[in-house]
Amino acid sequence: MNQVRSKRTSNADFRRPNLLFIMTDQQRFDTLSLAGNTILQTPNMDRIGRDGAYFELALSHCPVCGPDRASMLTGCGIERTKVRTNYHLTWAPGTDVMAMRTYDEILADAGYYCEYQGKWHSPIHKTTPYQGFRYEPQDDNGYHCEHLTMFAQWVDDRVPDRELKMGEQRDDTYKRPYITDPIDKRYGVEPDGPLVDQEGNPLPDIQPNRHGGFQFDAKHSFSAFQGTQTIAALHRAKESGKPFAVTASFNYPHAPLVVSPPYYRMYDPDEMPIPPSIGDDHSNSPYGNANQRSTCPEYSDPELIKYMISNYYGLVKEIDDWIGRILDTLEEIGEADNTLVIFTSDHGEMLGDHGLREKNIFYEGSVHVPLTMRFPGRIKPGTVVAEPVSHLDLFSTILDYLGLDIPDSDGESLRPLIDGTDEYDGERFAIAEWNYDDEGNWLHGPNFCVRTKKWKFMYCREPKPGIIDCLFDLANDPHEMNNLIGLNPDREKQREQAETMKSLLVRYLQERNHPSLEAVRAKPTLFSELPN
Repeated sequence: MNQVRSKRTSNADFRRPNLLFIMTDQQRFDTLSLAGNTILQTPNMDRIGRDGAYFELALSHCPVCGPDRASMLTGCGIERTKVRTNYHLTWAPGTDVMAMRTYDEILADAGYYCEYQGKWHSPIHKTTPYQGFRYEPQDDNGYHCEHLTMFAQWVDDRVPDRELKMGEQRDDTYKRPYITDPIDKRYGVEPDGPLVDQEGNPLPDIQPNRHGGFQFDAKHSFSAFQGTQTIAALHRAKESGKPFAVTASFNYPHAPLVVSPPYYRMYDPDEMPIPPSIGDDHSNSPYGNANQRSTCPEYSDPELIKYMISNYYGLVKEIDDWIGRILDTLEEIGEADNTLVIFTSDHGEMLGDHGLREKNIFYEGSVHVPLTMRFPGRIKPGTVVAEPVSHLDLFSTILDYLGLDIPDSDGESLRPLIDGTDEYDGERFAIAEWNYDDEGNWLHGPNFCVRTKKWKFMYCREPKPGIIDCLFDLANDPHEMNNLIGLNPDREKQREQAETMKSLLVRYLQERNHPSLEAVRAKPTLFSELPN
């Protein structure tokens, strides 16, 4: 954990650096051409990494939107922020939820001009540092952000509504028709018809069910709106005459995966790669019933999954184009050389890996995220960090590079890793955690993920029947198909490595006085018991 320290300079002519934080929602680690993707070209996400640092093994602290975003803002794990699920985002000031200061609050107190554009998915009382941020309280103790109202007006001004045609459904985000793809739950259903199963029973109609294409140009899209707002924010920040911290938070490539041309069908579905793990039978997996798997067989269909990947790639490409415009704006206002730029995503997307969609789990597609960082003159271009790092580390890294005192947190500055001066004693590792309800209870799956360069350990904190823990040798099994423990009859041969990984978890929990420490310490490392 961090120790409070200062990097302030005594040079009166020192020009305080800026921060531009760019974040997508639900973008997996391997969607960057910098990460080896040969189909999806992301020159602007790559540009940040090539001009600075690229992190090969960055983990979401909690592969769920709200909890991870709260941890990024504060550097504190979910047991300290108390943001264990997305339901905690409605809590008001005066509670113990996210009581610590965010890096933007610290920057605002230091005289920074702060703006936040795009999706806000953290407790609303933490928006006070941001200029022009407005929201309306709701009866359910929730809130409605003004930018959503502004986006609705943006669409109304540019895209006339019309009646649905055959083969179309209505998207809930835009309130406009879209053409359904074969993987869409409503494919072949009468326009605005009910969504039911084969027996005629109603099915939940949720965002991840929607896949297809709009017929209006992408210049009217949500990403275009958010990119345009970010560019305007940078100009306002420059005009303020202050150092600034501007956040661009894009909604996509989070579901619904409905895309506007030219990004719709930019990537031919027939040419999309089929995930190698799509046929996983989950015989030794804790996620056999994860993410509506039993009612969504289409995500394990090699032909249908191609449509999802095509649309997902299109949404990523669209954002990459907007990131290019944002970076160009930073150049135009003369602040590129004095701005720390960070790009990441709150969590990934399974995208058919193991026949699954969405996030919430510890497989690579869900927990492993892109992370690039640029700071001219401070970060050497072409730097590659191969060690595991966490979103918990961004809080300290930002304050370190911007020259401000670093309060205690659960992460640490990445600057020594970037500079090549790291003197860490032992094997570096990163921790992710999840599987809580509102009160912090266990939800019948792994609660912790321990990641080193070669190994991954998924561990449930309670020894209950039906639990399946996991150990993967990622160097030889990158698609996580061979769980070496759990129900593996040869699991005893892996005891030493499993004990090593558990010891890293115990060390992490002990250093942070984590409430699950004793439960984890007491549970047998190679626990395996079938349910009664």
